[in-house]
Amino acid sequence: MRKYVFLLIFFFINLNSYSLNFSVSPTKFEIDMEKVKTYTLEIKNNTGIPLRLTVNFEKKEGYEDMSDNIVVFPKKISIKPGGKKELRFTVRNLEKLQKGKYKNLFILREIVPTKGKESVYKDKDLIFNLNIITEIALPIYGVKK
Repeated sequence: MRKYVFLLIFFFINLNSYSLNFSVSPTKFEIDMEKVKTYTLEIKNNTGIPLRLTVNFEKKEGYEDMSDNIVVFPKKISIKPGGKKELRFTVRNLEKLQKGKYKNLFILREIVPTKGKESVYKDKDLIFNLNIITEIALPIYGVKK
């Protein structure tokens, strides 16, 4: 019985170490294609080190593309450990878009750190660091009538 209690406590203590490096809310956007509106995305850094992210868009197959009309501010962000930042975007020139269903993926990609922490161990043959780079894709929907 003590083993099970110990394993359960160990599991809950280490649960946070298996989470993503950052969390995002909301997780999807439905765009009003009739009027220009600004949408806000909140990003939280779940790590103990500064986090840098960049924004990209991908077209979803079978739908129209509106990535040329999306303006994001800022394109690259830095977040302090445990901090939160807001990212804003808007879809412009809606009147120039043709009728149809639009869907893009709003991709938040972690920027790879250029230098890691270097450790020197004497009398060791192999030293390596493992960095897991997080990428989240959020859907952006819109229907132009």
